[in-house]
Amino acid sequence: VITNVEADHLDYFGSLENVKNSFKKFALQTKRLIVANGDDKNIRDILKDIQTKTVFFGTSHNNDFYAENIAFNKLQCAEFDVFKGKEKISRISLSVPGKHNVFNALACLITCIELRADIKSTEKSLNNFKGVHRRFENLGTINGITVVDDFAHHPTEIKTTLNAATKMGFKKVWAIFQPHTYSRTSMFLNEFAQALSSPDKVIISEILPVRETNIYGIHSENLVKKMNNAIYIPTFEEITDYIVKNAENGDLVITLGGGNIYKCANMIVKKLKDNS
Repeated sequence: VITNVEADHLDYFGSLENVKNSFKKFALQTKRLIVANGDDKNIRDILKDIQTKTVFFGTSHNNDFYAENIAFNKLQCAEFDVFKGKEKISRISLSVPGKHNVFNALACLITCIELRADIKSTEKSLNNFKGVHRRFENLGTINGITVVDDFAHHPTEIKTTLNAATKMGFKKVWAIFQPHTYSRTSMFLNEFAQALSSPDKVIISEILPVRETNIYGIHSENLVKKMNNAIYIPTFEEITDYIVKNAENGDLVITLGGGNIYKCANMIVKKLKDNS
């Protein structure tokens, strides 16, 4: 299954062509079936010469399967019809938020159909699916403050997650972002600033270096300076104290990043409970 091929992968692959070549090598290893997002031009380009059976999905009618009549509830969970050609074959009601999960659900449903699984059982499983660890994972609501953790660490992922979060009806949305590697932060500085623009308040922690040394001269403050809704607080302890002091009943606090920012979310939950 291939859901998207984006420029967000450039920090690892170096160029979009390298990204596409890597995914093409992956696709060539598949002999039975490829299920792919046909709305993504890059994926269409990658698969145009592949001989393996390919089934395309998306929201446009030029796909083999497509979602239509998409509606979102107040928690930004989607309900939609699934069509194969002109025939409606399913109605899905998701329990996980965001438009990206429409595509994920389509990919899952189509794969199960192609493997001849029972479609009603597949629908039921999709409708009952509550999400996975570190994907908009709700850690609890304490004193009216909801704390969520998400693995999003590329600009597109962050933007998608926060767009859903800001439409859920919370009084304020607090986003706590841990930049992941100096190279990625430097390469996508403007994109990160744009992706983080929708919440009411943003806290940027220290950059997690992982395997790198800072040969880029990049700092979290460089990102904060490109935003008008952000502050820099380096440590999880300081961030926790700031959130517990300033977040209010009706607010959403969401931690974002591919590193160990989930520890900060857990610290916030613990301190809120201790203070309740």
